[in-house]
Amino acid sequence: MLELGAGTGYNAGLLAHLTGPTGPTGHVTTIDVDDDIVDGARTALAAVGIDNVTVILGDGALGHADNAPYDRIIATVSAHAVPHAWLDQLAPGGRLLTPLRLRGTVARSIAFEPHDGAWRSVSSEMNTFMPLRQGIADDPRRLVPLTRDGTVTLVTSGGQEIDAEALSDVLHQPTTQVWTGPTFRGQESAEWLGLWLACTMPSGLNRMPAKPQAIESGLLSAPYPSSTACFDQTALTSLTRRKASHTASDGAGLYEFGVIGHGPGGDTLAEQVADAVRTWTAITAAARSSSRSSHSTTPRPPDVRAASPSPTPSTGSSSSGAEMDVGLIAHRFPLVARPRPACPPLVEWIAQLRDMAHTAHTDGDRTLAAAVQNKAALIAATAA
Repeated sequence: MLELGAGTGYNAGLLAHLTGPTGPTGHVTTIDVDDDIVDGARTALAAVGIDNVTVILGDGALGHADNAPYDRIIATVSAHAVPHAWLDQLAPGGRLLTPLRLRGTVARSIAFEPHDGAWRSVSSEMNTFMPLRQGIADDPRRLVPLTRDGTVTLVTSGGQEIDAEALSDVLHQPTTQVWTGPTFRGQESAEWLGLWLACTMPSGLNRMPAKPQAIESGLLSAPYPSSTACFDQTALTSLTRRKASHTASDGAGLYEFGVIGHGPGGDTLAEQVADAVRTWTAITAAARSSSRSSHSTTPRPPDVRAASPSPTPSTGSSSSGAEMDVGLIAHRFPLVARPRPACPPLVEWIAQLRDMAHTAHTDGDRTLAAAVQNKAALIAATAA
């Protein structure tokens, strides 16, 4: 196995346990670009007697050809495309798991397998990871201040064209509020709605972190704590929620999404975002109805396609005409060729992570909940 991003070495240690005993078919190679991190990972792994992990100092985007091919490759850093080195170093029949930023700041961990000359996703989970450093498939972030005091910031990514000056005072401009109508259960994840908006809105969907004083002062009204903002020249919109006046048939609380438009053209952009939300809810309602009629238990989200490098070796460019399927049904998948039963401490840790994610979600910290839940799902998948 190849891991891109060594960190403390803990994740590599878990992978080493799952791959099996030391030998040609039970080995993990992990890479990091920082020498202090590499030294720390080596020391930690040696201290607990794990000897089937090799920690390499290098650029993870280049992989490590010396130990290739790999049955499984896993990246613990986010990229805007899949580096060709990763695909080239994957063994036939292998699987690649990598966090990808799709559009705006919406990202997902996607597992790829080769199918008919292209790379097709077999799993897609919400995630939060730090981006690759400057270089191949790096994902530079740009922070655009929306207030003079820095209490609200728009997070944009490489490739997005934005007029920072035009948006510098947009939150002090006239606002428009549009409520969408459809309701969501209080604990229902809006991740697929976020993916839909990211793929349908011209700017994608972007994070807009705000400090408490921006909300307390009334500058922002109940901003949705996730990727929330769209922009177009001088206009900006953000998602919000309010509690519905009615409840679900089982008494569960319901919420309605709204869109707040700011600045010149904000009213038009808000209507566009609201229409996209209504379209999504109509599609999912039809999918649920079709699913019930066919006795299926898992509705299939619509396929969303995005540009991906071809599996054919290349000079290292990350652009290609090939396509990948994104947004397919998420499901559990084996990460290693010869899985071993999860040891009791691992099972207990997965349960603890899921409890932490539930607590964070209940407290309204969806970013933390997504990050912790993603970690729990990843470890559970490797142990499946």
